[in-house]
Amino acid sequence: MKILFNGCSYCYGAELQNPHITRYSKLISERFNSDDVNISANGSSNQKIFYDCYKHIQVESFDACVISITFLERFMLPYNDKFLQINPSSFKSTIYDKLSKMIYSISDYKTWYEYHSFYISMFSEYCNYKNIKYIYHFVSEKDRDIFFNEFPHKDSLIYKTFNQICKENGLAKGPGHHPLEDGHRIYADYLISEIHNKI
Repeated sequence: MKILFNGCSYCYGAELQNPHITRYSKLISERFNSDDVNISANGSSNQKIFYDCYKHIQVESFDACVISITFLERFMLPYNDKFLQINPSSFKSTIYDKLSKMIYSISDYKTWYEYHSFYISMFSEYCNYKNIKYIYHFVSEKDRDIFFNEFPHKDSLIYKTFNQICKENGLAKGPGHHPLEDGHRIYADYLISEIHNKI
């Protein structure tokens, strides 16, 4: 089974010594005798994640997509014929601090989650059209818990987050708070069982 993986730094394997060998997407792909097709990037917003997924499944065939939903306050803006990734929590200047507070306040409102629901629903329907299976999982328990009631296609959602699995198993993280090799190995086993159940 050929799987497309996408997400942010958690999916990419940030802070791993050899991410292309030890990240969970590689371990899962090996289990299914397939190449590791992981198009994630550090700092990606959910807009970028779904945009890149659309591009890939239009030109390459996949049996399934495993999408990691990143922190909801991130977003993407067009800039000079490119897309600029905005990650408010990483900004330090006064202007960016104001922007961060604004985005965090917006994210408390139902409309912000409906906005993300639109992206997820559209991508899910496109996968249905292309006969591609799909599952989603969150990086953050906070985002999952707030967004859960608004989440479309709950039957395709894996409830436990990457962070949650690491906490339950008492696993240390790197200086940048990303899971390390043991975390990716255990999360790969968890996702494999969920893939068998849902796909």
